[in-house]
Amino acid sequence: LRRDTRKTMAVNRLLEGSVFKDAQVPDAQIKDFYERNKEEFKHPAQTRASHILIRVPENAPASERDSAKKTAAALLAQLQAGTDFAPMARDHSQDPASAAQGGDLGYFAKGEMVEAVENAAFALVPGQLSGVVSTPYGYDIIKVTDRRATGYEPLADVQERIRAGLLKT
Repeated sequence: LRRDTRKTMAVNRLLEGSVFKDAQVPDAQIKDFYERNKEEFKHPAQTRASHILIRVPENAPASERDSAKKTAAALLAQLQAGTDFAPMARDHSQDPASAAQGGDLGYFAKGEMVEAVENAAFALVPGQLSGVVSTPYGYDIIKVTDRRATGYEPLADVQERIRAGLLKT
């Protein structure tokens, strides 16, 4: 099995380095694939949001939860006074996955996020801030940055992914 795997990997490297190196997929072929497989690129209604998380465990003592909530409320007050969201998220959010991106959570559909965050985000309009939202992870402040209705990803956004897939077939 190991020998066969090594052999397969060597053949793939050879093919990618020589045979497929100069392979081209015409734009017309990419467009045709997109049109014939459009349902593959369909997405539900989505919202894009950023958040600032002040982390506190659900089973933390009341004093610790109160302190975290006060911290979140103080940050919210600064945001409502006009402070820019992204730098605040980078400096104060305790979500290691999104803090470096200014709190950006990307686009998500219903059923993909923690219920409290999702409910707050889908109730807001782009540019609007939530209040302090209690979640299983602590306290969140959410800002909706964009909305997308149910639809299809534009060809321009998926063109390179299609090209790569067609090259492998």
